[in-house]
Amino acid sequence: MLITSTHTIDLSPSIRKKGFHQRQVSTTNTHFKQALYRNSRVHRITLGSLLRESKLKINTWNSIDLKLVTELGLPAQIPNSGQFPVTCQLLQLRHGQYYALSQTNSIECRLAEEEETDSWCQQTSTLSLINENDEFFSFQTTNNNLVRLQYKINGSSCNNEEEFYIHFEPNQSERDRIHSKDKSPLSLCLGPFQLCCQESSDLHVQPLVMWDDNAKNTVNMYRALPLPKESHYMLFQELWDNGTPGKLWDSALVMNHVFNTLAEVDKHYLCGRRIMDLSAGIGAIGLTIAQTSRLNNIQNPPQIVMTDLEEALPLMKSNQQLNNIPESNFVSIQRLEWGSLTDIDQIMRGHRAFDFILISDVLYNTKDFPALINTFRQLVEKNRYTVIIMGYKPRGLKQCEEDLFFDECRTHLRLETLDLESFARQFFDNSPSTDKKVAFLRKSKLLQMTGVCLYKITHKKNKFQMHHLNSNTLYKL
Repeated sequence: MLITSTHTIDLSPSIRKKGFHQRQVSTTNTHFKQALYRNSRVHRITLGSLLRESKLKINTWNSIDLKLVTELGLPAQIPNSGQFPVTCQLLQLRHGQYYALSQTNSIECRLAEEEETDSWCQQTSTLSLINENDEFFSFQTTNNNLVRLQYKINGSSCNNEEEFYIHFEPNQSERDRIHSKDKSPLSLCLGPFQLCCQESSDLHVQPLVMWDDNAKNTVNMYRALPLPKESHYMLFQELWDNGTPGKLWDSALVMNHVFNTLAEVDKHYLCGRRIMDLSAGIGAIGLTIAQTSRLNNIQNPPQIVMTDLEEALPLMKSNQQLNNIPESNFVSIQRLEWGSLTDIDQIMRGHRAFDFILISDVLYNTKDFPALINTFRQLVEKNRYTVIIMGYKPRGLKQCEEDLFFDECRTHLRLETLDLESFARQFFDNSPSTDKKVAFLRKSKLLQMTGVCLYKITHKKNKFQMHHLNSNTLYKL
């Protein structure tokens, strides 16, 4: 049974710790905090208390704490009227290619009973849950944004070799989530879990299992991203302690949304293309493109090369294995440190140049700007027709710091701002049929809702090349 819960959460704008008094915040700290919350529009559902017990008894209630955070992991700040419906689903890997609803077991969710609420939950706001029978339940959630739920796996039998994932998802379709005026958060997926059978139903709620040094089984946190086919997902593990490469950022969400939509319009639109997912992080963009081509049985799929620093590659490879995507001539993961011509030559050896280079949310440290721009220049020199598509969401950088990057980029490369329609057009020809394929994006508010900006970066002709081009044009005339 799918349970829908509507949350009205009162979030304190200040970060408090138990035993500490609230202090006067300086103007400098206020500006710093405002910078961290800049463009924080797509929140995340995450764990309020970490779990480390991966075996669940069927027909037994378990408790879990969830909370809302920003893209940077800070307490989410939403108005008291902010609401979002949430469903609870049980996912399994199907046909070795995608995750979908379990066909053998179901999950039931409910708001935690009042006696299960800890004593520190004093200052509260109301959270309500409406199930499919329109029954109403009240619930108390703390001002630190915690929500306690209970869940139960239903079934009459279980296979200890099967793995399950619990998916807490906004009740809208994930495709429409990012368009919502209510700014529904990014879903949370937990697992893998194994089910244990028992002779009779246990009506008692199992206590929360916190981090335990003696525990052997670890419950991981994932994001379930939709594939073009409805109710089919890919799972991506996040490691928030891994820094920027260990998280799913908003620009990647925007790009994935458009790529999925274009695949529904024309599943062959990337056939034969050579694509680099530069600084790919958890691998969301590149792996989704690869898996979509695989599910569509594309005979000439795009060649995807995902790159990042050496220390970021294990997580990316883990997500590749999680989604059963084999290493092949069409999918590879390689090291690329910005500015390293050696790394680029290694990637290019024996292969043609890239048609497209995709990169999302990498502008954080100004000291890295020169190396990044040099990498752009080195890549487009391999093929002057290479198109770099960059997603960037303004966050903590000052305007002068952003200008530093874009001004230097324009010195060496051609830089254009894209809307969603022009972004989509990069992957099609200029035929009349293209207008029909991308016209629907004209009305999309995706960029406004997320704060993401898209840029096209290409080779910049120098003065000699421009003069030579003009001379040839005049001669032909």
